[in-house]
Amino acid sequence: MSTRVYAVVDANVNPFLADAQWRTLFAQVAATEQSVAQAIVQAAHAAHNHITTHKRTQGAGLENRATMLGFEVDTQHVSAIIAIVNQQAALRGIVEATNAARFGAVLEAEIQDAATALGHTAQNITINRWTHADRATAIAQAQNYLRDNAHIWYA
Repeated sequence: MSTRVYAVVDANVNPFLADAQWRTLFAQVAATEQSVAQAIVQAAHAAHNHITTHKRTQGAGLENRATMLGFEVDTQHVSAIIAIVNQQAALRGIVEATNAARFGAVLEAEIQDAATALGHTAQNITINRWTHADRATAIAQAQNYLRDNAHIWYA
């Protein structure tokens, strides 16, 4: 059993990030010790699951503004990731009622920290939509979102 997560990271910076800048940003996030992102990467590698970070917006005037992340975590690794989420939330003063809300807030903060380290304006880089569910449900939700927002995601 696994949980699949999709998140849309919106970089409303001028100019929008080039593909190589997106890759550098995500590499910086994943390399941060004791981060939620690093725990996700480790869990995905342990389970031989693929992490997708390459779906970029292609709509007119929105090329490369946002990236859709998709990753899958085996159920056995979820509790370890939640522990890191809770640890990072406490360190950052993030108070959210649910694990899901804390997860989104911490991941966004980690991405913003990496953006700042790379010289971007962190406040303009946000997670503006995300979902998690069993694999089939999450994939269906992501496909519906992409279809309903085709003008953003496809040229």
